[in-house]
Amino acid sequence: MKKFSSNDKRESITTCRDCGAKDLYLQKTFPRKIGIPIVVIGIIASFWTYGLSLLVVALIDFIFFHLSPWMLVCYRCHAEHRGFAQGLNFKEFDRHTDELYRYGGN
Repeated sequence: MKKFSSNDKRESITTCRDCGAKDLYLQKTFPRKIGIPIVVIGIIASFWTYGLSLLVVALIDFIFFHLSPWMLVCYRCHAEHRGFAQGLNFKEFDRHTDELYRYGGN
């Protein structure tokens, strides 16, 4: 998976820089390699904290969600485009569009 970035927040993108596909979706840039261990630690700690650690994990998740910037990801080649201006035509992940690219031969 290729990664593209721009330092100019005004630079917009309409197609994938790698494969030229027009269908891109918005995704937060928070790395899953960090998020999953936080949840696992919260679940394990919940036995001793009577579930309060799950509230702490939810608060951490809420904070990270609002602090993490958005990126555009290509449905076809999964290239990541960071730092570009987000057009109004891009939405969050859509399962139907993903399956069209995955199984429809686009």
